[in-house]
Amino acid sequence: MSVVRPLAPCPDRYRSLLGHPEETYVTHSSFVDPKTQSAFEIVATTRRLSFCDASSHAVLHDFPLSHVYSVDLHADDRSTFILTMAHVSVKSKDLLEEREVKSDGAAKASLWIIIIRRLLRDFWQEFYEE
Repeated sequence: MSVVRPLAPCPDRYRSLLGHPEETYVTHSSFVDPKTQSAFEIVATTRRLSFCDASSHAVLHDFPLSHVYSVDLHADDRSTFILTMAHVSVKSKDLLEEREVKSDGAAKASLWIIIIRRLLRDFWQEFYEE
């Protein structure tokens, strides 16, 4: 059982993301893609990270925590963090995909790194205990 507790009640618009009975909403926040300057939201649950459109809340990408390889602060921009994930596409030549995520400030980026690392730790601990 995950030790991570929700930071707030799950908004109704994200309830559909909870696909597994043991999956729990943790938090969500708005970010910007540094390359396209488009806004999106990341919704964190105890089993996945979902990238959603900021206006319609439709899921753009859905990554199980088992596919997240690492999360680190950007070397030059402390308000940006980098998610490295396993690329699951059959046609892809690269095994890993990096996504830069820009936040409002360094504190928000650091907080999300802590949240994601905690979720990863709990996910893998539960996986290996089973």
